[in-house]
Amino acid sequence: MQLLNCFAKSLKSWQKKYSVTGQVPLMVGIFTLGLIAYNSNLIQASEYKQQVKGQRIKLTLAVHSGEKDAWDDLARMLEEKHKNIDLVIKEEQYDFKTAAQGSDIIYTDIIWLPEFVNNKVVQPIDNQMIRKFGVNNVNEFITKKGFLKSEIEHGKYPPTADTRLYRIPFRTDAGLLYYRQDLLTEYGKSVPKTYGELIATANDIMSREKQKRPGRRFYGYLWQGLGEGSTTMFLEVLHGYGGFWIKDWEKDNAKKVGLQHKEGIDAIKFLRETLKKKISIGDSVSEDITDDFFIKGDAVFLRSWANVWARSKSSESSVSGKIGFTAMVGKTSATKTSCQGGWGLAISRKLPKDKLDAAITAIDFLTSYQSQKEFTLRQGTLPTRQLLFTDTAIIGKYPHYPKLLGIINQYVVSRPRTLKYDDLSKILQNTLTSALDLTKDDETVRKIMWQGGHLTRNCLDEKKTTCITQGSLVKP
Repeated sequence: MQLLNCFAKSLKSWQKKYSVTGQVPLMVGIFTLGLIAYNSNLIQASEYKQQVKGQRIKLTLAVHSGEKDAWDDLARMLEEKHKNIDLVIKEEQYDFKTAAQGSDIIYTDIIWLPEFVNNKVVQPIDNQMIRKFGVNNVNEFITKKGFLKSEIEHGKYPPTADTRLYRIPFRTDAGLLYYRQDLLTEYGKSVPKTYGELIATANDIMSREKQKRPGRRFYGYLWQGLGEGSTTMFLEVLHGYGGFWIKDWEKDNAKKVGLQHKEGIDAIKFLRETLKKKISIGDSVSEDITDDFFIKGDAVFLRSWANVWARSKSSESSVSGKIGFTAMVGKTSATKTSCQGGWGLAISRKLPKDKLDAAITAIDFLTSYQSQKEFTLRQGTLPTRQLLFTDTAIIGKYPHYPKLLGIINQYVVSRPRTLKYDDLSKILQNTLTSALDLTKDDETVRKIMWQGGHLTRNCLDEKKTTCITQGSLVKP
C-alpha cells in the first residue's frame, strides 16, 4: 500500500507540473506500467510467502502400474523447481473409469478425450496456456514447444472450427510390423512390402523352421484379435487396402462409415487367409500373448507397439539384436500404415480454482523436454517432442528412434475422435470376431461386414443415446 500511495502522490504532482504542456497522458502511461509491475511483484510475493509458510499446493496424479517409479522421479524434479507444489503419484490398475475419478491431473489415453469432454471430466486449458506463457494463440504455444502435430490434434475437441485444447501430450505410440532379420537373412528373403509378400514370406520361413524342429510351436505372422488390440490392428490393415473405418469429420452418416465397403471385406479376407494357412495364432489373443511368442523367438513377424523393441533387449528375450521393424505393409508398397497411440495430461473440472495455476505449471514441467527425456530413457516409450527423437542421449540408448519419427510423420493413422468411441470399438471387435470365424463362407462374411457398418452408422446417430453393439444378420 505504501508503494501505491507513493504512485498516487507522484501522479498529483505531475498533473500540477505538466497540466499546461499536455504531458499528463505520458505520466499516466508510466503510472500504469508501474501498477503492472507492482501487481506482478504482489503475485511473486504471495507465492514466496506461501512457500515460506510451508503452504504447498497438493496435486494428485494416477498412473499405470509399472510407471510409478519413473513418475515419482519426475514429481521430485517438479517439486525441486517449484517448491510451492506437492505432486502425489498414485499407482492404479488404470482404465477409463479410474482415470476419471479422484485425480487433479488426469493421465488420459488418446481415445478417451471426447467422452471426458462430453461428461465434463476435464476442462479446456488453451486460454490458461496462452495467458501463462505469453503467446497469442494455441498454435503459437504448440510451435514454441515443438510437439508432434498429430499428438496435439488429439488433445483438441471437437474436431471442428470451434475446437478447444484439453490435453497436452506426454508420450506417443505407433503400431509397427516387427520382423526377424536373422531369419530373413538365413533364408534369403527381403522385408515384405505388401500383404501378398508378407503371407508368402511368413509361410515359407515358418514351414522351414518347423521342418528343422518338428512339433515346435512356431508362427509366421502374429496379430492381436482381442479387445482394443484388434481394433488398432484392423485399422492398419483396413487403411492398407485404401479403406477407412469412421470419418469423424464427415457430417453425412451415410458417407461416414467404411466397414462394409470392398476395402473392408478385402481386409477381413487377408486376416482370414493368415488363419487358414495357420501362420497366425488365432483371432482371440491379446498383445501380451503375441508379444511373448515373438520375444521368445517363436515367430517371424509381429504386429505390435513400439515398446516391443525395448522388451527385445531384456534378459527374457531370445531375439536381442535379431529384429527390425517397419510400418505395417499394405496392399501396395505405397499404402503403409501405423496406428497412433499415446497418453497425455489434462486437468480435472473438479480442481479448485486456486490450484489451477499450479496444475498448469505442473503439466508444463511434466511434458517438458527434460522430463520426457528422463521418462523415455527409463521406460523406452516414445516422446511427443520432435527433437527428442534425435537427442544424443536417447539415440545412444535407442538408435532406432529417428526411424520411428519418420514412420510417425509419414504413415500414422488415427482412430476416430468421437464421444461414442467405446461402443463403436466394441461393434468393430464383435464384427471381427464373427467375420474371422472360418466356418463362415465368403457371402456370410460379406453380410457380417455390412451388419457391422449398419450398427456403426446407427451408433453414430446423435439422436440415439445408446448403441447396439451386436445384432443378428439382416439382408444387405
